[in-house]
Amino acid sequence: MKKFKGLGAILLAAGCSVVLAGCGGCFSCGGCNSCNGCGNTAKNVTLTSSNWYTDTYYKGIQPSFRQGNEKFSGEELVFDVQMEDGANSSYSVNYANGKYKTSFYGAEYDWTAAGIPENYADEKVNTEWLYFYKTEFTADVQYTRGEENTDTFKIDIVTESWFRSAGQNLQPVYAKQDVVNYIPEAAQATNLDGTYVKVDVLYETYYNYYCTEATVYGTDRATDGERTQNRYTNLHKTNNSLFDNSAMDVVLRSMKLSDGSSSAINIFNGFAGGYADYTISGGNTALTEDEKSKISDVMRGAGLLEGDDELNTVTATVRHTASMPGPAATYWYAAVADAANNVSRSTPVKISVPLTFSLGVLNYTLSAVDSTLWAGEAENPQ
Repeated sequence: MKKFKGLGAILLAAGCSVVLAGCGGCFSCGGCNSCNGCGNTAKNVTLTSSNWYTDTYYKGIQPSFRQGNEKFSGEELVFDVQMEDGANSSYSVNYANGKYKTSFYGAEYDWTAAGIPENYADEKVNTEWLYFYKTEFTADVQYTRGEENTDTFKIDIVTESWFRSAGQNLQPVYAKQDVVNYIPEAAQATNLDGTYVKVDVLYETYYNYYCTEATVYGTDRATDGERTQNRYTNLHKTNNSLFDNSAMDVVLRSMKLSDGSSSAINIFNGFAGGYADYTISGGNTALTEDEKSKISDVMRGAGLLEGDDELNTVTATVRHTASMPGPAATYWYAAVADAANNVSRSTPVKISVPLTFSLGVLNYTLSAVDSTLWAGEAENPQ
């Protein structure tokens, strides 16, 4: 069995923030402007807002968004995934029957649960209300070289992430990546078998209570199945706010996006082996008229557009800050027209993800809103 050599296109999908000077990403400091506990007094802190609520200024997790509340209503979105052909002359890939589903709500995290590394919990805290975000990507994929085709393979990628409120900078607590994927192996292939490599992995990332370190457990089921463990320290000393890769849909949604804006953040990815620098660029790239019409109908049916209101969007483009950054993904969100009466909830409506090696582009387009957040008034902040 071939073993993959890098991240590749494993996760597919994962204006810009206002950057402030201060402490930020260190939860133990509570967002202070000067804190000796961080060991870092000059940090770019990304302003995160609750853009999924009617009142974007709400800092906590609304009770109606908390699982088990009598007025509970989480968010469940469905995206159709279509592929644009690429320009690779050596081989090609085709994705079919693609679906991307997301679930987003507040849930109670158990700091005493089995699996959490020793000394990661705070002795005074047994449970904590956090955001829970889950994504599910499924598709059929087939590779072609010349007149030869591979079998049709089933892709199944599930990610989960637990993180704190916007008032606490969406600080990560736990993430999981459960991946069965068939990714491009190289830019050129001399035979059909050399066009792809199978990825079958499970990665879990546990952050300690103060987000100063993380432990990643990884299992490569495509090879020996051995469980590895890696520990990462000094996460509170990153130059920018630190977020987990599995929460990126929500992280970008929380930012103040505008045309021409730019922000630096750090993204931790347990599978990739730590954190890296990324730049988020805000923009206003328009949807096609057909896309806009279909998405507007979906949002209007879910109460996310009123009457004849027009769907306005903003974009966030995510680029790895490196000498060879690779392709950049672009996310479209419904624009926040009124921060105190945010009808559209900054709903994600499209994601465009270029594949590696010029093999094409995957476009995720909102096709259904199965559930949306309760539209009542916010209760007492917590």
